[in-house]
Amino acid sequence: MNTLSRKTLVEQVTEAIEREIENETWPVGSKIPSEPELVERFDVSRNTVREAIKALVHTGVLQSKQGSGTIVRARNSFSAVIQKELATQQLRHTLEVRFALEREAARLASLHHTEEQLKEMDRAMTRAKAALEAHDVEAFLKADFTFHEAVIRASHNDLLIDLYGQLSERIEQSIRELVSTDQEFAIHRHIHTELFEAIQQRDVAQALIEAERYITQFQHVYETSKGE
Repeated sequence: MNTLSRKTLVEQVTEAIEREIENETWPVGSKIPSEPELVERFDVSRNTVREAIKALVHTGVLQSKQGSGTIVRARNSFSAVIQKELATQQLRHTLEVRFALEREAARLASLHHTEEQLKEMDRAMTRAKAALEAHDVEAFLKADFTFHEAVIRASHNDLLIDLYGQLSERIEQSIRELVSTDQEFAIHRHIHTELFEAIQQRDVAQALIEAERYITQFQHVYETSKGE
């Protein structure tokens, strides 16, 4: 009975830590509190805290570093599994999944967006246009990523949003490497304006066309760069 009770308490603390991470009390990349702080926070023994942390390290949510404490590596167990899978996949496969998500997000955003989400997209586009005029590639990429993330959030599909979030870091790094010439940089000049207008007008068919258009152009640039 003691073993069963201890296991149940460990599971409860494990779930409590995961909730704090998902709520971004301890965001990805940050350190969670020390063992004594967690003992006091959850009113449990140090051994219970250690077992809970060990379980989350095993799933990949946390990572223990000697001398650095325990770092948050994923928002939840699902995210940790996705990140492990991404590490073994070719970039082409990751891009294909990303594009599938963005295509569906464009459709859903056309149906479910709010006025505030339209404003987020519009602000991102304004920053992207200013960056283009200034020939600032880095600023453009940041604005472009922000626009895509706004479209994803406008889908109002929590699973899609979470899955896309797991792809973001690797995709952003790869695009920064890929977008290295004026020709590649220029492919984005007008595409997102038309996508934004389709979403704004709740024109699902046109939103899908515009999403397909920029995806096809980007894939062409990627394949050309890789000699495929």
